[in-house]
Amino acid sequence: TVLTKDFTSRVALSRPGAKGSAARSFESVAEVAPGAKNDDYGVSINGTTSPENQYIVDGLSVNNPAYGIVGTPLSVDFVKEVSVISGGYMPEYGRSTGGVLNVVTKSGGNEFHGSAFFNFAPGGLEGERTKVLAAGQTISTQRKVDLIHDFGAEIGGPILKDKLFFYGGLSFNSTRFSVTQ
Repeated sequence: TVLTKDFTSRVALSRPGAKGSAARSFESVAEVAPGAKNDDYGVSINGTTSPENQYIVDGLSVNNPAYGIVGTPLSVDFVKEVSVISGGYMPEYGRSTGGVLNVVTKSGGNEFHGSAFFNFAPGGLEGERTKVLAAGQTISTQRKVDLIHDFGAEIGGPILKDKLFFYGGLSFNSTRFSVTQ
């Protein structure tokens, strides 16, 4: 499944409390591929856990060497294309019993271009959570989302026309919870 910038700019990518939280990581979009679903550490592909996936950004493996999960939650705003390979992949992708997420980042060009983005979700839009009480429990804790937001900017262009280009981006994100007992 190949997901381009046109698709990723039109879908919601982060869930409250998900891995990366407010970060709209490229990994979040993989769930639209057949056989992929959310798990505790990221995205599960074809029944495996997310540490069994291979994460490649511009030809470089970005798996966390200690845990196997994606080592960098690269914002989808800096990504040109995400390929989610769920099975039958070629040997060059190796080291994976799950799927492969192959990411191509944006790059500069002969014309200057840039953009700014801001995504905001107030906690008031979150529905009520089911309260689970344990036998003999005397203190009950409720965790509710107050605010999820991310913002940033990107710019790209030429350094030497037709020869050398630059591209850069900056992104900030946060999730704020309120806890009551």
